[in-house]
Amino acid sequence: MKIQIILILCLFYFIKLNNSQANLFDTYTWTGDVGNYSIVLTGTDFSIEDNFVYVNGIASICSRPTNVDTYQRLVCPPLAINSLLAEGGNLAVYMKTAIGGPISNTQNWKLFKKITVTLKDINTSGGPVTLSGQFLNVDLSNTLVRVKIQGVECQVLSVTSSQIQFISPQKPSSGSYPFSLVVGGFEYTSNINYVYGSPPTFDNKYSWKTVNGKKLLALSGKYFSQDSNNIIIVNGLEYTASTADAAFGSQASIYLLSDVPTNSIAQGASFQVSVKVGGQTSDVKNFNFIKLLVTKTTSLIDIGGVAVFEGEFGNGDITLIKSLTIGLLTPNLQILNTTAIKFQYPKQNVGTYNMILNMGGCELITSITYSATPAPIISKYTWSDNVLSLFGQWFGYYEQNLIYINNVNAGTVQSATLSSGYDVVSVSPSSSPSIGDSFTVRITVNGRSTTANFVYIQSVSMTKKTLITPGGIATFTGSYTVSNPNIVSLKIDGTQCQLSVISPTSIKFIYPPKAIGQYSLLINIGGFEYTTTVQYTNPPTPTLSKTYRWSNTGELIFTGTGISYVNQNQILINGIPYDATPAVNSQVSGFDDITFTSNIATILFREDQFFTAQVSTNGLVSNIVTFNFIKNITMNVTDIYNASGYKGSSYTRFYGTFGTSNTSIVSLIIDNVPCTVFSISPTSIDFSNNYNMNLGDCILILNIGGLVYSTSINVITPPGSKLLKTYNWISNDNMVFMGSTFCYNGPNIVNINGIEYEASYAYSVNGIDHIYFDVTVLISSLTIGQQFTVRVITGIGYSNSVSFLYMKSISINTVGIYNIDGLGSLSTIFYGSYGISDSNAVSLYIGDVECTINSIEPTLINFSHTLNLKIGSNNLHINIGGLEYDTTVYVMSAPAPILLNCYYWSVDGNLVLKGSTFNYKSPNKVNINSVDFNSPSAYSNNGFDQIEFNDNSSTSSLTIGQSFTVYVFNGFENSNSITFVYLKSISINTQSLNNTGGDATFSGEFYVSNTSLVSLLVDNVEVQVTHISPNSISFQYPANSNGEYNLLIKIGGFEYLTTVQYVTKPTPSPSQTTNSQTSDTQTTGTQTTGTQTTGTQTTGTQTIGTQTTGTQTTGTQTTGTQTTGTQTTGTQTTGTQTTGTQTTGTQTTGTQTSGEPDEPSDEEHLSISFKLPISFILTQLSLFLLSLLFL
Repeated sequence: MKIQIILILCLFYFIKLNNSQANLFDTYTWTGDVGNYSIVLTGTDFSIEDNFVYVNGIASICSRPTNVDTYQRLVCPPLAINSLLAEGGNLAVYMKTAIGGPISNTQNWKLFKKITVTLKDINTSGGPVTLSGQFLNVDLSNTLVRVKIQGVECQVLSVTSSQIQFISPQKPSSGSYPFSLVVGGFEYTSNINYVYGSPPTFDNKYSWKTVNGKKLLALSGKYFSQDSNNIIIVNGLEYTASTADAAFGSQASIYLLSDVPTNSIAQGASFQVSVKVGGQTSDVKNFNFIKLLVTKTTSLIDIGGVAVFEGEFGNGDITLIKSLTIGLLTPNLQILNTTAIKFQYPKQNVGTYNMILNMGGCELITSITYSATPAPIISKYTWSDNVLSLFGQWFGYYEQNLIYINNVNAGTVQSATLSSGYDVVSVSPSSSPSIGDSFTVRITVNGRSTTANFVYIQSVSMTKKTLITPGGIATFTGSYTVSNPNIVSLKIDGTQCQLSVISPTSIKFIYPPKAIGQYSLLINIGGFEYTTTVQYTNPPTPTLSKTYRWSNTGELIFTGTGISYVNQNQILINGIPYDATPAVNSQVSGFDDITFTSNIATILFREDQFFTAQVSTNGLVSNIVTFNFIKNITMNVTDIYNASGYKGSSYTRFYGTFGTSNTSIVSLIIDNVPCTVFSISPTSIDFSNNYNMNLGDCILILNIGGLVYSTSINVITPPGSKLLKTYNWISNDNMVFMGSTFCYNGPNIVNINGIEYEASYAYSVNGIDHIYFDVTVLISSLTIGQQFTVRVITGIGYSNSVSFLYMKSISINTVGIYNIDGLGSLSTIFYGSYGISDSNAVSLYIGDVECTINSIEPTLINFSHTLNLKIGSNNLHINIGGLEYDTTVYVMSAPAPILLNCYYWSVDGNLVLKGSTFNYKSPNKVNINSVDFNSPSAYSNNGFDQIEFNDNSSTSSLTIGQSFTVYVFNGFENSNSITFVYLKSISINTQSLNNTGGDATFSGEFYVSNTSLVSLLVDNVEVQVTHISPNSISFQYPANSNGEYNLLIKIGGFEYLTTVQYVTKPTPSPSQTTNSQTSDTQTTGTQTTGTQTTGTQTTGTQTIGTQTTGTQTTGTQTTGTQTTGTQTTGTQTTGTQTTGTQTTGTQTTGTQTSGEPDEPSDEEHLSISFKLPISFILTQLSLFLLSLLFL
């Protein structure tokens, strides 16, 4: 029992001592005899006592391990491997160092026992090796096969059941080296023998290979190791080189893996190089240290020429050049320096060739193209001492160059030369152009020609300014001869600049950004080149101008200086940054423009609202400027005078869109001259120019709150002052003159009869300049109607002289007139106050129609008009000696002509018709029995229009007593139609009439028997015809005073005038008188017919048989009034008394009263005037005064 306890305690102690985790290596081997193999495992941390090995899950107890170097070796008994497991079967192996101990790593192997290898000698340079043996069918893709030589893993290339190929490592010497082949975990070990092979060789040249930006020495040769690094020995020191890029024994290249070996060697210095591979060293070669690199080549041309290649050419020692070839040809090397090589190359066919340059052993191979020769290019010229030198490309070096100047042969150049990268040919023309003249040059090479247009420039000078690093715009003054930018190019450091403007004395251009430093500047003007340098420096702090504008696409554009043309800029609006565009050349010379691309302004701001802005560029911030937000400015400009105050105002007013009423934010400049702004509104601006401006097309710049509006405006010289031929009065003493170009900014001077007097500032009325002058200061006073001469003197000169008549006032009494001149009268007469009798000093307009002054007197004016007037109220303007007066006149439409029922024969035997509204200025037409006949113009007779019709063919066929119908056409309208009776004469045998009235019968020749065709007037009073026959006429006549009176008889319209006597005849006996006396006055059978009154004023109305007391009609005026055919029959008024009745200003026009409306009187338009006895008037006056006593 005690023994058992002791054994258990020992077991626990053993487990505690051997509780480590073993580590199995990845290979195994066999030991023992065939058929009784024991598997051998290697690893670390095995138990020093027994170990427990598990193979495919079967445990075996293995003996204690043995120590080998740094690892342990453990042999397992044969029973550890299942004897039934086939060759190539899977083995899964792990172990424990004690029961219950941790499990080691697991190795998954293949069971191989029959692996054999036939070893052979291999080359110390290393490389591909093929060994034969027995390998079964091993799948290389499963990475079951590995090869090691002296512990170095080799790359396995391929494995078959009988052959294995791998890359052997390079060894420094020959000898035997450990060899290990691992197949599926089974390791075969032996020793393999290394022997020397062919030593390395390399060409007598070297080159440079760029790796990771470093230039590394490269060699080409044979017997380099492709599978392991080679060694290049530089000046006796070994340095690691790359593997070869081709198999051992083939031409291959290798290069140093570091530039350290060559960094300390000076350019052009001699150094030694050899190669060591697999313990063998090549011959040592001597080279010169050169780094060759071509950075810029040009295409060569097939006719040959000269080329310059840029690059790195060591120390530039031309003696180090060993060879230079292009294809199979050897060019002629001309110049070599550290950065360029120049050579003349011969003709060669078009194609691609290798140019091989060997300098000091360093070889550079560059692919070069031969191209078909294009037409030559002429880039520039020089012309000095009568020698014209042309610079260009593709001139002939092996071909002749034929040169023509202005199409004239200037000579032949056999071979071009090369200068500063240009092909150059020179000739000596017989003459040279004038400075600034254009000339043409043509050069022909190998049948190809080109022509260049140049401008003859002798020299260029330039005054430069410092440029800023962000780029921008610069203006350099100097001497440039030309003004055409199309013939000028300018480059800074080879970068083309954008040319803005050039003149003979200045050039403006946009230049690119550059770092601080000095750079070349080249300007070509018409083919003439000038080269200088410019200095770049840091930009100044940007400035923001107090202006902005809107782009066509609605973006804000700000102006300033020192703003970047390349980098993104920013605008700070009210302190908030927004992106803006790079600067561009401003419309304002010397300034930069940037565009604010955000539309935030149009969203946030209202019209005329102020805001602040700054520019941020190149890390710098500008000044702060306060603007007013104005969306748009438009201005309708017209020509202005260069002197202010002479164009109808003391200021100029332009209309447009201005967006503000605040003059404090407005400035206006014309032709760089500031103007004074008096006022501004959203739609107009009033200003004056303070100084005289240049004439012609000038620039107008309007700034409203920073928004700039620019346009052109034509500035002209004010025309000479003009004095109109009119004047007026604004008070009793102040005379007003009118005209144009009077001075509004200061007093004007009037010269009256040679003496100068100060007048007022000008002012405008209806667009006409006015000035006034106090006549009380006249040295010699003027009288009404006196002529005086006036001239106005302004700040810009003298007006014309005008002679006036001195007038204080004009008055005119107008009446209505017809719109057509010449109807009803030959002219018009207006009464008034005119002051003169000279019609030459008078003009009169009705509306726009100028009237003809026939005559004028101090109280009346007689005029006519040739054009028709406008119907209605018209302005009448009269000018007498310069004094103007305006009133209105009513223009009536002319009525239709009226033909009266009367005619007679003139002493010449012509038919005479009477009426109204006949044409006094043009012929009338008379229509007789529907046939028109021409008639002369009308004339006036006793208040009637008359036509004396001298074409009697119209009545020659009529017989006495025959009726004929007539109407008149006055050129505008037809008159009424009247039927007359054709008579040539009437005879009447008159007798005296009783002054008390009565009946009478006269004998004579009357031709008719119808009383309706007859009318009879005695003393202009129509009497009643009671009977008529061809031989007698009976009538009743009224009472009248004794005397001789006219008797007018009219038969069928034909008039005959004679006289009749009123006498006192014996009174009849009382028995013969019936009702002759009444208590009141009685009138029985009184008849008045055909009264016509024209322009007559009648005061005092008389009624027969009526008692009227104190009746007065005053101021009754009838103008153009016609009362026709008024007939009162049998009216009786008894005892009627009217007292104190007064009628004033009564006007009667065209009133007709007829007792027989169906039979109008034949004398409708005859005038009647009553002649009242003085006794009757006195009687009536007495009765009137008596009636006043009873009131």
